[in-house]
Amino acid sequence: MNEFTLLHRQVHPDFTQTDPDTGQKRATAQAFTPSSKDGMLSTEDGDKISAADSWARYTNLQGLASCGVMSISLGECANEEFARYTRRRPIS
Repeated sequence: MNEFTLLHRQVHPDFTQTDPDTGQKRATAQAFTPSSKDGMLSTEDGDKISAADSWARYTNLQGLASCGVMSISLGECANEEFARYTRRRPIS
């Protein structure tokens, strides 16, 4: 991983809002709010999986709801002083 590595985040449909001017759905800040369970955000390492494959695995293999993927670079996280924790767990 380096500063340009993208971290892919799934956006749950409940975490979107329709823009009244364009009618397009937009992710709300809630999509990037840490979980109340553990205070972390779940992301996938863009060096290991594409955003499209991440979405397919999340929705098809895990059966979870996502209306899309948003990505942020490690460099952007560092600029905002976010802590990063890598936990590798296989998804079957």
